Amino acid sequence: MLKSKNITADLTLIQTKRLSTEETTQLKQQYGLTQEVINYVIDRDEVPNYVYDEDSNDELFIVQIPHVLHKGQLRYITQPVGFLLHDSLIFTFNPSGEENFEKIIHKHSEKAYQTRNEFIFAALFELMDSFMPIMHNLTKERNRLDKVLNKEIKNKELIKFSHLQQTLSYFSSASALNLTMFHKLPHTHFFTPSYTGEQSAKKTC
Repeated sequence: MLKSKNITADLTLIQTKRLSTEETTQLKQQYGLTQEVINYVIDRDEVPNYVYDEDSNDELFIVQIPHVLHKGQLRYITQPVGFLLHDSLIFTFNPSGEENFEKIIHKHSEKAYQTRNEFIFAALFELMDSFMPIMHNLTKERNRLDKVLNKEIKNKELIKFSHLQQTLSYFSSASALNLTMFHKLPHTHFFTPSYTGEQSAKKTC
């Protein structure tokens, strides 16, 4: 079921999570999204990116966020989530069903934002910040394993160390790709005056 909520008088949030066939049909028939766009935003192998469609004026953000495999063992991978700006709507896409993403989006949907970019930036900032507490725990565990393995090599600890290294590899790659997207963002349509609301402000004056 698609979740719909008004953020401002002129802006509505539509949340999606593991799209069903019925929800996909609704996105196409009710909101005018194309199958091509839907396929793109639910691709769990998609890398971080920003795309602007000049014909539709749609803007799409894809970023990678942590996705837990086994919290107790600190085993994580990363999965893509997306934001689509379509007319006066913001769609969120969460193909892996990451619960923390849903919590963050819900939290920011309760706040009073004046423009779309304020909402997007606040949500993106917290999503990127979600890596930090996990990295803190990973660092502590790596230091512990270093001490243990320096005294005695055990298969159990070696397996833990291997899983930890895999998680760090996923995080390192995702962080680099996210950063590349953010570095490119100031030179995109997202930062034009029409988007930030400067033109609207001038018309009102």
